[in-house]
Amino acid sequence: MRLQLSLPFIQSTPNQDPPEDKLNQGQTKEHLKPKRRSRREPWSARSSSWRIFSSGQCQDTDPSRDPDASLAVCKSDIRDLGVHSAQILELQRLIQEQAQQLMALKESTLAAVPRMAFTAAVGHSLGPVPIDITVKYQMIISNMGNGYNPTTGIFTARVSGMYYFRYTMYNNVGPTPNSFMSLMKNGQRLVSTWDTTGDDSNDSASNAAVLQLEAGDDVYTLLYANRQIYDDVANYNTFSGFLLFPL
Repeated sequence: MRLQLSLPFIQSTPNQDPPEDKLNQGQTKEHLKPKRRSRREPWSARSSSWRIFSSGQCQDTDPSRDPDASLAVCKSDIRDLGVHSAQILELQRLIQEQAQQLMALKESTLAAVPRMAFTAAVGHSLGPVPIDITVKYQMIISNMGNGYNPTTGIFTARVSGMYYFRYTMYNNVGPTPNSFMSLMKNGQRLVSTWDTTGDDSNDSASNAAVLQLEAGDDVYTLLYANRQIYDDVANYNTFSGFLLFPL
């Protein structure tokens, strides 16, 4: 820390008596003599005009300042500046620590919540089938969490929760419609689609359901006996599902 002071140059002039013709009535020469001003005002009468630089140097911008008083003020404020700097560093440390805690919490939350979603397609025609069969959607489009098994056509819940499922059915594209399917849960029929009447041979239908599943529950679609569906590389028949939230 260094104290820089600049004092004004004071030029003194010899005392000269004013001419007689400048005196007013009742005045003497003593009235017209210039009044002497104190070079230094009391400390309480002066304003604060010092500056502290980042280097720790203190500079007084008031040339009439008492050097000792200015030095005392500068030392005091430099100490205050050090305290404030320490508080800022502590706040920065706390902010960084909280940011790390939030990142760790986010990672642990993502790791704790399972992510399960799938979509699969048949990709070829089925039927007429001799018995009720589970439709095997062997063309996997997505299967996060590997809950869907393309070998069996069954989705098995890995965790308990609320799930959404949807399937589409394209009819047999024949002169007589002959398609009938259902969404199943553990052998229980939930929702269905069918097309067995009329003369329109290019119909498509879909159905969906939100299900509460326990870990280990099975969901799949069923094509009934003597029914059939048409499919090709355009993938008209699909089966999709995903976990909404765990329970």
